[in-house]
Parts: sequence; C-alpha cells; structure tokens
Amino acid sequence: MIKIKRILVCLLLFILGTTVHAEVIHTATYNGHIYHLLDTNGTKWWFDAEAEAESLGGYLVTVNSAEENEWILMEFKAKAEQYAVDNALPDASFISFWIGLSDHAAEGRWVWASGEPLDYQNWHPGEPSGSSNENFAGMLVNWWNPGKWHDLANDTRVQDLPFGIAEVEPSFRVPGTSDPWLAGMPDGSTASAGDIAPDHSPVIVPLDFIKERRLGFSVTGSVANDPSYPLSDPDGQDFHLHRSGAENGMSGLTAPVNSVVGVFLDDSQPDTLPPPSALDFSEIGLDFSILSPELRQVFFIGDGLTGRGEGTVQSFVVPEGATRLFLGTMDGFGWYNNIGAYQVAFTFNFNP
Repeated sequence: MIKIKRILVCLLLFILGTTVHAEVIHTATYNGHIYHLLDTNGTKWWFDAEAEAESLGGYLVTVNSAEENEWILMEFKAKAEQYAVDNALPDASFISFWIGLSDHAAEGRWVWASGEPLDYQNWHPGEPSGSSNENFAGMLVNWWNPGKWHDLANDTRVQDLPFGIAEVEPSFRVPGTSDPWLAGMPDGSTASAGDIAPDHSPVIVPLDFIKERRLGFSVTGSVANDPSYPLSDPDGQDFHLHRSGAENGMSGLTAPVNSVVGVFLDDSQPDTLPPPSALDFSEIGLDFSILSPELRQVFFIGDGLTGRGEGTVQSFVVPEGATRLFLGTMDGFGWYNNIGAYQVAFTFNFNP
C-alpha cells in the first residue's frame, strides 16, 4: 500500500506539473540518519509533509525507541517555537510534529510510512482517540504532555500548529576503484602496485554523525576487478589476499575479491604507526554475528548479512578513538581498472 501511495503521489504531481519544494528549518543527525525540521504555514497537512520528506529522499520520521523520541523533542522543540514566533504563526503554544505513523489505509491499523515494523509507541493516555477522520499521528511538543503522541486529521486543524520531521537514511557510493590501503593518505600517496590518491582513494564516512558505537550495513550494487570479468555481488567471490600485505600503516587482509571492505581510522595519518595484525576471513568465516576490528585493521563487510543476500544483520563495533570509517572493495592489487560500484547504507536494526 505504501508503494502504491508513493506512485500515486508522484503521478499526481506529474499530471499537475508541480514540484514538491521542502523548506528545511533545521537539520540534525542521530544514529547515522539525517533529520530535517520542515517548515509550516500553519496548515501543513500530513500528506504535504510526507511528500516533502520524500522529495528529500526519506519519509516522515519513524520513531523506534524512547531515546529517539526524546532526542527528536529536545533537538527540534526550540527551533520550531522560534520559527513560529519569527513568522507570527497562529497557535504557537500548541505545536505538534508530524511523524510518519497513520491508519488512513485501514482504520485502527497504524503503520509507518517507511514500512518499518511498529515496535515502539508513545501515545498519550486515551490516544489514539479513534475518530475516523483523525488518521495521522503527531508528537506533542510544547503543550499537554510533550513527547506523547496523539492522532490528528489531515485536512482540518482545531489548534495544533503542525511541523513535519523528515528522516533520511544516507548512503554512500563506493566505486570498485576504491583501494582501502589509501585510506587517510594525502594526495600523491601510492598503494597496491598502481593505485594513487585521490584517484583510487576509498570513500570516507565521518563518524561524528553516528552516536552508536555499533554499526550495521545494507549494501547493493556490483563490482568486478577487471573489465573482462563478470560482476560480483557485495559478498564477493574467491578469497584473495592483499599482495602487498600491510601497507601505509594498515593491516593486510584475506577476503573475497570484489567484496565490500572497511577500515577505521582516528585523526592521525595511518602510516605514522605500525600496522595491526591481518584478518583472514577464510578462517574467520563470513557468517559472524559481531566483529570488533582494531584501528587501521582492514576488515570484510560484504552485504552486511550473515548469509549471502539473506540472514541477520551483522554488527561491527567501532573501535575506541575512531573518527573516520573508509569504505572500499577487495582486490589483490591494482584497483585502477576495476569497474562497477556499491551503494552502502547504515542500519541499526540488530537482532537481540
């Protein structure tokens, strides 16, 4: 139903020749996701806010825990109040945040716009009130019981001043030419018998926007380590070792060729310290539940699941002192002629 709704919204916008424009008041990050406080003109309805969130590449926020609920309230409350005052909006003492929860498709069946399971709820006592036209959830911000949820109508407003909260899951494009042994190295540095920074450098992910010290990955795409070879999925193919071994202060590695790999660094240039020991995933295996790599220790990520394309989300522990994660692919030498790319996103939905 969610996919059908999105198709209908896009089709309607195409027919009407209109473009959804989202004005963002404030942006913040939490657990690897980006959150936007969307503007309101005093009558910003749920479907309007959801369309704006989708135009930003996300959805209205999915709230998965009490901690996330409290963070949203504390992060955006003052910004929304100030915006309401600066723009002389009505009912500034009755602000609510649109969240992505609704039962408009089936009365009484509350679902998230993102399609995620409804594992956490924080309704105000007596809510949802069950009115057939109040099919959309809002978070109380500065009245009644802040942080609690209540149900609202999409097209009529009694007193709430609604702002939307959009949530976007960032992802990173990792070309097949991304050599992890150039991580953190200055331009002109070389590695792996033919690669040079920045042309073949891996993709940097700053860790300051991720509060969790445990990461999961969701990976799509395909890569080949030679234009004449078939493309591989993120779990790679036969085991290869990095022929140069430890290089530029980073460990060696044995892992499936063309698989997604990573390395954590602190703020220092990695070649100023001796490398840690190499990981051999032909012995460790690819079906681990949790992995705790050291700083500068190159490690296998694959598709982020315990099985190839299936299984549970694997957990990667961020080492103490890490400020950067670099994402690359696995090869034996010479990443410069690799083809294809992976799209890597973060996930935090681990099984207990």
